[in-house]
Amino acid sequence: MTKTKEYREQLAEAFLQVLEEKQLDWKKEWQGSGGQTPVNVKTGKDYRGINRLYLTLIAMQRGYTDFRWATFKQIQEQGWRLQDAKGQGIKVEYWFPFDTEEKKVLTWQAFHQLQREGAVLGERYQLRAKYATVFNGSLVEGIPKLPEPEENEIQPDELIHRLSKNMDVDIIHDGGDRAFYRPMEDKIHLPLPQYFDSPYAYDSTALHELAHATGAAHRLNRNIKNVFGTEDYAYEELIAEISSCFMSANLQLEQSSEHIENHKAYVQSWIETIREKPESLVKAIQQAEKVASYMEYKAELLTKEEYMKNVGSTMEVGETKVMKQENSKERKTLEQDYVEIYQLKQEDELIPYRFMSREYLQNHHMPVQKENYDLIYKEQLAERTTLEEIYVKYNISKPEDYNGHSLSVSDIVVLQQSGEKVAYYVDAIGFSEIPELIWEKSYLEQKQEIALQTGEQFLSVQSTDGGYDFTIYDGDYKVLDGGVYDSPELTFPDTVNMILDENGKLLDDCIEVDYEELMELVEKANAISAKGVIVEDKKKQELTPRL
Repeated sequence: MTKTKEYREQLAEAFLQVLEEKQLDWKKEWQGSGGQTPVNVKTGKDYRGINRLYLTLIAMQRGYTDFRWATFKQIQEQGWRLQDAKGQGIKVEYWFPFDTEEKKVLTWQAFHQLQREGAVLGERYQLRAKYATVFNGSLVEGIPKLPEPEENEIQPDELIHRLSKNMDVDIIHDGGDRAFYRPMEDKIHLPLPQYFDSPYAYDSTALHELAHATGAAHRLNRNIKNVFGTEDYAYEELIAEISSCFMSANLQLEQSSEHIENHKAYVQSWIETIREKPESLVKAIQQAEKVASYMEYKAELLTKEEYMKNVGSTMEVGETKVMKQENSKERKTLEQDYVEIYQLKQEDELIPYRFMSREYLQNHHMPVQKENYDLIYKEQLAERTTLEEIYVKYNISKPEDYNGHSLSVSDIVVLQQSGEKVAYYVDAIGFSEIPELIWEKSYLEQKQEIALQTGEQFLSVQSTDGGYDFTIYDGDYKVLDGGVYDSPELTFPDTVNMILDENGKLLDDCIEVDYEELMELVEKANAISAKGVIVEDKKKQELTPRL
């Protein structure tokens, strides 16, 4: 058995033990492990990712209250002494780049420069693991007393507000009994604060749902559109739980058993999956580390430089699979993934658009049009590169042949990943996805019918023999307005844009939804209305986005 595999299995076993023993309060006990992120006593650096979770789990199991760890050599160098530490050492994992031709270890800085020059992980450049044994500070004689915990400068309610604002995710208090993130509208829905048992229960729930919101395509780009009850759904819940643990440890947020109760159904699913596939836990931790770093950055707890470092360390561990399993099929996938950077043309009439937020453009009816942009740069991407990583790269570590300005508001980023191409507007905060129907002019020209959602309303447009039919529906799929354009000289795109303009809307305001689904819901709503049946809004079926 390789050391890497052994380490993974030990990590999985520690996690499973905590889950099985403390199903409802494992997250609450995270605070009992010291209330802070595990740290190396000599370097002062926090352990991250896999090591962060593993050391915290061990502290839970053994009752350690000291969050400091050190190797035997570090203890000796400080003149301290281990006491009763037999069998108490814990392995931590480190990764480093290695040049097999030169037979030497590379610095991460040197390796990233090689990557910018076209080097890929394979036969010559590899990532290798090394392990060090560390001991908890409570086992060390002579170590200084734990410092008094610092009072948080940021309070839980302020934290939630910052994350909501800087992630550009609205938190809506609907007054119901459900808490969830809805990807289609990019909004979080929570019960009213007074419905929670405590402010901490509310904060913990909000933090969990904000973790889900990081998975949106314009943030960290995870697959979050999973069906309730599936393995993928449970996996996303695991990512959210671990990342909110990481956040709560940093910010000393209390956790509530009530919140954990909401997810106890998934605990058994996690146990079964992890026991069969220990590597699945590692993948969840890697994603959770990205989520936590992103949220710390958006909460203004990390500088951009600190965030970049954390993103880099997460990428380093995440690339081990490529190191070991690279083949021609994987190389092909990498070659197909790319990023395009577009910036506004240097024309006087476009000055009002420059560095303006998407909201500003929408409020002033200024459309985003591809013909106003020049393609500045294009390059291949490593698999699953995120928008945040791209932002950091084209601001701080730009390629030498990159001639555009640092990535800024009003720029366009186009990602081709896993066969899908999506355009994003660099916004005042984060990225805003630009529907293909806006970015690619030819899209609407290929249509004979379309269904759009704008706010709480829907629009359907359909070509007829003599022109075009259109209908506007409210949020309950009831007809508000409609009509016919008997103008065969009008093109389909002209008609759609004209209807939207007459109603004070732009294509920028719209999300394309499934046309057939909308018609079915309209028919159902009419049938229900005829029978005089009232349907609760929370049970209303959601339409499928077509983006």
